[in-house]
Amino acid sequence: MNLPNFVLKQFLIGGVTFTTYALIIKYGFPNIAGLLSGAMPLAFTYTMVTVYLLKGRKQAITTSTYALYGALMWIIFASVSHVLLKTNYNIITILAIASVAWGIAVYILLKVVKPE
Repeated sequence: MNLPNFVLKQFLIGGVTFTTYALIIKYGFPNIAGLLSGAMPLAFTYTMVTVYLLKGRKQAITTSTYALYGALMWIIFASVSHVLLKTNYNIITILAIASVAWGIAVYILLKVVKPE
């Protein structure tokens, strides 16, 4: 498969995914969208299948390990956002602070813990 076709395919898959989340939110089910974005089995499944097919089982194992680390990073981001939403900070400030907390956690993971 050539690069432009590959990129277009990935763009369409991502666009459908995010559009689905937007429709779920718009039509009255934001809690379901939150649950889906937290669980993300679709993204994980897609990633594992793609890595397995393109790079093999060994790389899929390593990638799934990093997905577990990523889940921890997501929990940090979501937790900081959740706590700050209960304050008077605006949404931009909340997301900026949560992003900094996420960045620090990722830095610690990659530089201090040094997984695989």
